[in-house]
Amino acid sequence: MTAHRLRLPSPTPAQRRGRSFFITTYCVLFALPTFACYLIIDSIGLNIGDFIGSPVETSQGQALAGLIMFLIVYAGFHRFGQTMLNIPTVTSSPFKRNGLLLAILIGCVAVDLFFYFVFEFGRAGTETATSLSFISVLMPKDVALVLLLQANAHRPKRALLVMAGFTAFGLSLGWTGQFFTLFITSLYLFRDRLRKRKLLVAAIVVAGIAVFPAIFSIKLAVRQGTDFEYDVLSVVNLPARLTGYPALIYVQGERTNLLASYPDYFDNFHYIAEPLLAIVPKSILGLQSNITLEKAIVEYKGGNPELTQFIWGLPTKLWFYWQASPLHFALFCLENGLLFWAAYAWARRRRDEFLVFYLLYQMGSYIWSGDLSTLFVSLIRIPVCFMFYSVLDATFARRRQHAGKSARIAAPKGVTE
Repeated sequence: MTAHRLRLPSPTPAQRRGRSFFITTYCVLFALPTFACYLIIDSIGLNIGDFIGSPVETSQGQALAGLIMFLIVYAGFHRFGQTMLNIPTVTSSPFKRNGLLLAILIGCVAVDLFFYFVFEFGRAGTETATSLSFISVLMPKDVALVLLLQANAHRPKRALLVMAGFTAFGLSLGWTGQFFTLFITSLYLFRDRLRKRKLLVAAIVVAGIAVFPAIFSIKLAVRQGTDFEYDVLSVVNLPARLTGYPALIYVQGERTNLLASYPDYFDNFHYIAEPLLAIVPKSILGLQSNITLEKAIVEYKGGNPELTQFIWGLPTKLWFYWQASPLHFALFCLENGLLFWAAYAWARRRRDEFLVFYLLYQMGSYIWSGDLSTLFVSLIRIPVCFMFYSVLDATFARRRQHAGKSARIAAPKGVTE
């Protein structure tokens, strides 16, 4: 009998408290940086983050309204998260074999390294150089990582070893997003313990802020090929890495020019096909350009959209779509409503604890970034990882069965009786 047909018990009060602590902390990690960005920008009169040094060309009223809009979206996500986490789930994971999960993770890392050294693809801050890059993009290393950590939550030393290895791998390619993934995953896996030790959570956050300049300096050194230079002032930009609020301030001042610069994005309903652009060539979709808003704003500011993209955040996009026209705003809301409904329906049908958490984590990341194509790829990686696991599990099962038959045939008569 499949899990979705079972009548599973609802979460206990203790479980609800632990899950409530997780989703509340997750939302606070977005809300506090947004509020911090508002205060910093308002006090210095200049933008920060990806738009550092840009003059603020919006009124205080609009800036405050933008802050309120961000907080309303976070509150809505908090409610969505509470609903997701109250889904009754099976307590045992179908992915019980650590060796297979580790093999998938190592295999994904090997594929990434192959594309990195052969095609120079995958290093942050460099241009892609192959049409086969979608293979690397679809490698479910993040899914396998979370599954492996979930399977080893009762073995802290092994879990820390996996975290350390994955962190080193990400830094070697100039990526720092793995720190947030690991923190949120740990926050969920150890939610019941951390709920009783809130000061420990605060201490971890403060420690993260303290080491951010060093991590940021390493990232720049890898991306730009320069020597390591420790810049303690880079900590000022930390809040801007966790919110799209600076993008909203910038877009509010450049609304007219930005809309005029990319008319095809809305006139041709480019955003409807945008989720597919990460893995499907633009020619197949009938598009003249694969530009997204994340890349468009880089190009608009004179940068190279093939090298980087800027964070918008879902609230910023909602505001921008409304400025484009009520029709585009309505279609964008419908598209997002279907995405969140599909995530909830998938989690409710499977009733797997990993899937509930991972979908919730990805939807939260989408609200932070507003990047539809990245969300689509992240969701596609889930069945890809499940497929890899099923194939490996079936392959090793057949080998064990064949080895057992061979042993019985080779054994002397009477030994197996």
